[in-house]
Amino acid sequence: MKNLKNIFLVLTISLFSINSFAQENDKKLSISLQTDLLAYTTPNGWSAWGVAKYSQNKLALAFVNYPNRSTDVEGVQENMQFIRMQLSRHLNPTSKLNGFFYGINIEHHWRELLEENNPNEILNDTHMEGGIFIGYEWHPWKKKDNALQNLSITPWLGANYVFGSGTQERVFENTGTVYDITSSIRQTFGINIGYTFFKN
Repeated sequence: MKNLKNIFLVLTISLFSINSFAQENDKKLSISLQTDLLAYTTPNGWSAWGVAKYSQNKLALAFVNYPNRSTDVEGVQENMQFIRMQLSRHLNPTSKLNGFFYGINIEHHWRELLEENNPNEILNDTHMEGGIFIGYEWHPWKKKDNALQNLSITPWLGANYVFGSGTQERVFENTGTVYDITSSIRQTFGINIGYTFFKN
């Protein structure tokens, strides 16, 4: 665990101190609101993101409500909520790859597990996740002289490590059903639609 914390610390410092490969010549601040379309793939799913970008650096804070998710255990329903912080850095704005970015994810999850045939049996837990990701920020109408130029589409993907995944009790008391996490590494991805309401 200590080694993982050190890795995240090094990644965070490196993320915002790499200037030898890119000269920051676009020191502009922008603030946008976004939502991740994947959250809406389940009933009552939604997400809200606040994103601040200064020069090549970006900070995103999100709340995601992701209920009724499918699980690895038959007859078990999962309701998930989590907060996410993303720190990322865009490539050199003068590069042909200037829409691409990379960064780190830190998440805190609240989870509720329910047995379909035993609605009174509910298992709650919380956990932390963290990982790395890459993405691309696309402005399809960037050159238009109207409100559409502020619209963005941002697909991204990465991998998270689930901290303490093997230490939490996930056994339903009445039936003895065990819900295990099959892997401590999870794929994470999103397709964000956003609108920039402030920039200078």
